[in-house]
Formats: sequence, C-alpha cells, structure tokens
Amino acid sequence: MGGKLTDYIATIKRNLDQVEMIDSGRIAKIRIKLKENIASLFGKEGLDENRLEQEIVYYIEKLDIQEERVRLATHLSYF
Repeated sequence: MGGKLTDYIATIKRNLDQVEMIDSGRIAKIRIKLKENIASLFGKEGLDENRLEQEIVYYIEKLDIQEERVRLATHLSYF
C-alpha cells in the first residue's frame, strides 16, 4: 500500500492538527461575543443573566466539534 492514499491521510492529519489549534479558543471567543452582542442589543434592563447563560451554553454545544475531530483522528489512525 502507500502512495496517494498515504499522502491524502497525511494531508488530512496536518489539516486536522491546524483545526485543533484554532478550535481551542474559538468557543470562549464566541461566548464573549454573544454576551456583548446581546447586552448591546437589550441593555442590562430586562435581561435575565441565568437564562442568557443557559441559551449560550445550548448554542455553544451546537458549535462543539470535538466529537467529529476525535472520530476523524480515529479513522486516520485506522487507515
């Protein structure tokens, strides 16, 4: 075996490594930006901080790509 498939796997692995470096601070940045945007839109009046935090956690969970990164790394190891 080898050749092109090995090259493709190496390229995907390099790109996955770059994604992991970028993703490490992405969620924290999104959380801060969401809070700032919501606060500027609604102001502090009438804003339920607990509810806001719940909504942010829900939204951020949708943005989490950890499971996909692990799955891709597992597939790369397999091949």
